[in-house]
Amino acid sequence: MKKFYNSLNNFERSGLFVSLSIVITLLAFWLLYKPASHFTVSLENISSERLNVIIRGDTAYIIAKIPERHFSSETELHPQNASSINRLSARMGDFEYRVFSADANYEMVLLPYEKYRYQSISCQNLVVIPEQFLHRGRYLDGGIKCNEARDRWKRDNLVYNLDGESQSEFIADLYTPGFKINENEIRIEL
Repeated sequence: MKKFYNSLNNFERSGLFVSLSIVITLLAFWLLYKPASHFTVSLENISSERLNVIIRGDTAYIIAKIPERHFSSETELHPQNASSINRLSARMGDFEYRVFSADANYEMVLLPYEKYRYQSISCQNLVVIPEQFLHRGRYLDGGIKCNEARDRWKRDNLVYNLDGESQSEFIADLYTPGFKINENEIRIEL
């Protein structure tokens, strides 16, 4: 290596020095300022009274804090509605947490739509229903619903169970990002 360096003239040595310093500087910036792979939300900031929507860039993260439910007798009355899908949730104390993600635009949640030319539909008032309710002749063991007063179509079709599965053939399911609870915060993967 020393023999190679000594064989270079001054101009070549300075060019080598400049190019190595640029590469080292870029590498240092990349290591110091690489984007985060997750973000955290304090459990104290999450309300069980409503859905908690956090918008980061063009993605909305929907966090539901659901109290422990007592539906064993109702579920036994309607066994055909039992879900066979494993729930993606985490428990902490007397609450169960669900995290979903959807597109966002101008601080508005855009729910996925599978029909016609639209890829998503906006909803300004998403609510969580922690107790069992009847929707189109089926009992859902809790759910998420768009509750816009002026739009009956949205109220009837933008309905999801607590696993994020759509209850309409027009609407796609909600995506569940990776998340876990650490002590007093939820860590959500980006």
